Amino acid sequence: MDGLEVIEVAFKALISNAMCEVHGPHWYLSPLFFGPAFDYDSFIMVIEDEYAYPNDAATRAYKKIYDNSRLFPSWMIMEFLTFGTVSKIFEHLQAREEKQRICLHFGLPDNILVSWLHTFTNLRNRCAHHGRVVYRSVPHDPIMPSRRRHQFLSDANNLDRSSLYASICCMQFLIRKINPISSFKRKAIQLFWENSFIHIGKLGFPPKWTEESIWL
Repeated sequence: MDGLEVIEVAFKALISNAMCEVHGPHWYLSPLFFGPAFDYDSFIMVIEDEYAYPNDAATRAYKKIYDNSRLFPSWMIMEFLTFGTVSKIFEHLQAREEKQRICLHFGLPDNILVSWLHTFTNLRNRCAHHGRVVYRSVPHDPIMPSRRRHQFLSDANNLDRSSLYASICCMQFLIRKINPISSFKRKAIQLFWENSFIHIGKLGFPPKWTEESIWL
């Protein structure tokens, strides 16, 4: 959960900043920024419900001060949108240049980042509801980079993309970009060493996984 929260906060900030800088704080009110497969009506309904019945001090204060505004600004709605919703926003975002800026931040194509966010959403839901993650496949396999300049695992061709190991490697790749001094790497390695009764080979971990560059 520590690692997933870092990624969630980063994507919320990146999407909001990229869009607000060009299209203003209420950019999301235009359905033109979302693809036709995006459930825009349900998305706006969530925001309108929060606006009608604000749940925290910040949203209540905003309504009191700016009572004639057009709902909340982008950076405020990101506070209560779910990780799943944010991943769908990124997937269906139609602002090409702004979306490309986010991709360049991580050095990965958008189709890969979209698949990773869907994988992380599922993993986060399992963790949040105390679901089992060991000895269990991932429903949404993360797409691994095929181009050499994007590859970050030495044995990517033999990787089981439905394994927990694949998901954790993708997490570490992004976290290293978001916060190079994050403790996620150390905690992850320590977690598996301290629980040696878990057969990490059955979780997709290769014998020399700690020698991969992202874990060094």
